Parts: sequence; structure tokens; C-alpha cells
Amino acid sequence: MDNDERLICICCEEEVDPDFAMYSSAGGEPLCETCHDGDLQHAATIYYMHDGEVDKIYVGHYITMTEYGDPVTKLDIGSKWVSTTSSWRGYHDVFVQDFCTVLDGWTTGFADDEVGRRKRYFNMWAQDVLDGVEVSPVPFVLITSTTSNLFSTAIAIQVDKQYEAAFKEWLGETYDLLYESLS
Repeated sequence: MDNDERLICICCEEEVDPDFAMYSSAGGEPLCETCHDGDLQHAATIYYMHDGEVDKIYVGHYITMTEYGDPVTKLDIGSKWVSTTSSWRGYHDVFVQDFCTVLDGWTTGFADDEVGRRKRYFNMWAQDVLDGVEVSPVPFVLITSTTSNLFSTAIAIQVDKQYEAAFKEWLGETYDLLYESLS
């Protein structure tokens, strides 16, 4: 391989050994193993609920893949960094094309304080959905992503636009409680 054919990581710009190269999901540009692993370490997670099943998808800056490392074929997914108070504070805005956000906000762990008690309602509901205790009649996604605050996780619940009314009807009074919990 001559110098014109060298692989250069699109993230760190270091040369990549062709035998160990990883590739970005969009465009197939080379990534070194370190940048690939780092992207996955900070990736958002999409839980796609459909037909009583839960598909887990990881969305990083360069990588989008199923929990098994396969390409995502069921959804058209995008992501962008949103700065809040400075260039290093913010969150990843992950979205599914043709889906609309019906709930969003943030959550934290089960601390026994006012905030933790408010967040507990969402956390317990989300666990019930992931465990199959609560099953939506329409497909939707639950998106969790990192924020610049180590103690909080950004949350978005999105549904195909055609099912928004049916999804909210399924939630009923739970919608208001989830909205309050995520605020």
C-alpha cells in the first residue's frame, strides 16, 4: 500500500492499520479501534418497542448499530450535539426520521430526595416497558443519551407521526405523570 492509499481515522486523523480498521456507519470512513470504542462508550441508546419486542440500538457520532453490531435497517436515525451554556456542555439530540417527540426531559438515579422521588415515576414506567409489563399498541422509541451532567440522562420518547394520537390515548393519565417526572 503506497502513501496515497493510507487509511486515516476520521476522528483522530491517525493512520489506521487496514487489518484493524473499523468504519463509520454513514459514509464508511475509516475509524481506528480507539475512536470506534470511544464513540460507542458515549453512544445514545434507542430502545425500539414494536410488536411486543424491544430492539436495542446504539447511536454515536460515527457509529449507528444494533446491540449485536449489525447495521440498523428498520429506522432512519440521526444525531447532533446541542450546546447549552458552552461548547462542552449540552446533550446529544437523537431522532428518528418521521417520528415526533411526545415526551422529553431528563432523569437520574433513585436518590431519596425531592428530585429523585419525582424521577422515580418515569424510571419505574420505563423499566416496565422494557420488561414487557407495559406493551404499547403502536411502535415507539425510548431514547437515552448522555448529557454533560454525569448524574443525569437525557430522555426522549418518539412515535411515528401517524400513531401520535393512539400513543397518547394508550398512555392516558400516565402521560401527564411522565411529563411531570421528566421535567
